[in-house]
Amino acid sequence: MKSIILISLVAVLCTTAHAQDPVKTSPQYYKVLLENDQVRVLEYRLKAGEKEPMHSHSAGVVYVLSGTKLKFSYSDGRTEERAAAAGETIWRDPTTHAVENIGDTEPMPSLSISNLLDRTSPPDYMTTNYRLLDL
Repeated sequence: MKSIILISLVAVLCTTAHAQDPVKTSPQYYKVLLENDQVRVLEYRLKAGEKEPMHSHSAGVVYVLSGTKLKFSYSDGRTEERAAAAGETIWRDPTTHAVENIGDTEPMPSLSISNLLDRTSPPDYMTTNYRLLDL
């Protein structure tokens, strides 16, 4: 039961569509758990070696259910590799990026929660803040 809850939570990244909605560009990696006029909750699973195309997210929170190492490629050509630890909670500013799972964890599940009222143009950056929960 705890695994199911964790896997559901780890689906990365809260999203709203700007340039390209990841649910539309990569439906094999995203599952919409809840969506209304105020919030969108996504489950995200990216297996080791998989890469999803360029897409956009509004500001939101990502909760990592199972850790791995990710490579982010931004629209300006920058790349960044980052470890995502199980139980880590990440604040994500609006962003446009492609993501590749360069770890050996299968799958890398996370949850993404975003405010649909935030419809500003996404800059190309992502920030990590707190590890709030240890499950």
